[in-house]
Amino acid sequence: MNGPLFAPPFPPPEQPYAPGAVAAIVLGILSIVLLPLLGPVAWAIGRSAEHAVDASGGELEGRGLATTGKVLGMIGTVLLIALIAALVLLLATGGGSGGSDGPISA
Repeated sequence: MNGPLFAPPFPPPEQPYAPGAVAAIVLGILSIVLLPLLGPVAWAIGRSAEHAVDASGGELEGRGLATTGKVLGMIGTVLLIALIAALVLLLATGGGSGGSDGPISA
């Protein structure tokens, strides 16, 4: 015979995800799509979840989710910085009003 006589009665239990791994990817996606202010939060949670997976000795899963969330958080943080820089530039140049004090009369 080539295989086992009996199939295992139950599949092996799945390993739990690291705390924050799923939250990191969700916040990372939201930081790019909706609210860049969540970028630094996703970055920090993703980094923390990566450390938890590494320290667990194989007991926790979710390193890929944590890393993806961290990278998306980095991108969201860059978007946040770009938005802040654009806002500062807009305010520094007078808000694009063109220097007009009112309607032009003919």
